[in-house]
Amino acid sequence: MVRAQHLEELEQIGLKKIKDAADSGNLINSRNFAGILYRWKDWENDAAPRKWIESDLLTTDEGLVDLLVGFLSKSYSQALGDRVSRSNWRLDPKVLEPFIEPSAIIDRARRIFQESPEWLKDEKRIAVETFFKEYDLRARGENPDRVMDE
Repeated sequence: MVRAQHLEELEQIGLKKIKDAADSGNLINSRNFAGILYRWKDWENDAAPRKWIESDLLTTDEGLVDLLVGFLSKSYSQALGDRVSRSNWRLDPKVLEPFIEPSAIIDRARRIFQESPEWLKDEKRIAVETFFKEYDLRARGENPDRVMDE
């Protein structure tokens, strides 16, 4: 059993590892990037991951796209009678709100998608397109969870 004192010590160790990964540029490549950002926010404060995102990721188009890829998820659904499940990519702008206001990056994401630079391939392209599609759904007052499940 972990006591409260030990839990705080473990959180501080985890926080140091997160900050070291952010400083070294390795955080963005972490498997559970979004979850790690939430832990950073919980263990330090709201401002720390926001500041890192603004100063390190949002300074380049590639950094913005990497941020979106970090929040991209894939869900699977299967209707009665379907032989195989369908995969759906998801990137609800609401999940970004603790770290950045989606309205602050939507125009830039659209521009990147329209310009379609050579590096915008595969999951990166899917992340940008999924982000602005779900942003548009929210802007029309629709819930992406409902629309995507249909």
